[in-house]
Amino acid sequence: MEHWNRRTVLIALGALPGSLLIGCQNKEKMPAEAPDMALPPAPPIGLDSLDATLAERCWTGIERGVQWLLRSQREDGAFISRVYPVLGSGQSLTPFSLWSLLQLPPSRLTEHRQQLQNAQRWILDAQQPSGALGFRSRIEDYPCYATSLALRCTLALKPAGWRVAAERMAQWLNRQQFLRETGWGEHPAEGGWGMGSAEALTPPKSGHVDLSMTCSVLEALTDPERPTRLSPERRDAARGFVLRCQVRQGGFFSSPVLPRLNKGVAREDGPGPYGSATCDGLLALLALGYPKHHPTVNRSLAYLHSIHRVDRNPGIDPGINAALGEGMKGYYRAAAARVFAQLGGPPRWRDNLARIVLAEQRRDGSWLNKNRLQNEDEPMVATSLALRALNELLQVEVMRRTG
Repeated sequence: MEHWNRRTVLIALGALPGSLLIGCQNKEKMPAEAPDMALPPAPPIGLDSLDATLAERCWTGIERGVQWLLRSQREDGAFISRVYPVLGSGQSLTPFSLWSLLQLPPSRLTEHRQQLQNAQRWILDAQQPSGALGFRSRIEDYPCYATSLALRCTLALKPAGWRVAAERMAQWLNRQQFLRETGWGEHPAEGGWGMGSAEALTPPKSGHVDLSMTCSVLEALTDPERPTRLSPERRDAARGFVLRCQVRQGGFFSSPVLPRLNKGVAREDGPGPYGSATCDGLLALLALGYPKHHPTVNRSLAYLHSIHRVDRNPGIDPGINAALGEGMKGYYRAAAARVFAQLGGPPRWRDNLARIVLAEQRRDGSWLNKNRLQNEDEPMVATSLALRALNELLQVEVMRRTG
């Protein structure tokens, strides 16, 4: 099933101006046509959907969450954290929140079009001459993540001047990839993306490079509405990085560069896989053009099914990283829901996910993770993630209603 088409969003919103981390090296080769093929449509998904009452509760929860999130927006369009200084610039949190809203059915957004336009306008105002977001404040605000989400929002809403703005973002993101020709050959960061830097980094110090950041950039650069596409050479390099994060049984870990970023149970041959990283790995494979029934995708999906649970990020090391299982539950739920909605999930995944997400919604409509380890105690982050999860698990309900 396809996600909401960005042109459909534009039409439903009315007249918008102008047209938001060292495993075994896998040597597997993709089919010749895969790197340049459009992402294939998802296979039919069994209607393991919710009963009507629970589905309506999900729609109500979404509406309450949207209302809360938009009440938190500043008049200038920005979403600004009062919890974390690094998110206080709005450069990553604004596109993060806006992109979460843009995933919802267009009919749910019509009355909010002015606020969405305001957020998009703020994003373009925050763009640097280089094309990037994230460097406008004293503390860098996740530049690669912020810019990739800003690019996707810009492609979705197409405000005045969107082509030039989007191309600048895309060019900056391309320059941030660690490539052999810029000295990163044989380095574990080769092909991936890190936090993003104003000045070019030189080996061997790559900084924070992980699968989450790489997945986010790949999805932006392979967006079907992007003016130009990711080159085959860059795609091949990115595939190499993604596969370095995969273990033999199919799951993924976060980073082949910085061991401390990996949160799974360590294995004799390297880091262990876990839930959120495996979701990022699967989504990165799809962005790279892997068919949805490719053996590498199937193996990864089977691993994710085997560990899936809704109360925490599964597969986290129960020792030193135990608290991160709770701290990353919102991120995992949103990512797992995306994967399962596209590839198929374990039995009753929709029902189980819907019930626990709704149970955690607060009286004011927001969500909050009391664990402070991964920024989900910022309610704008937690609410955006919950909205993404609920929207994904309702995709079959949407298909039923629209025929």
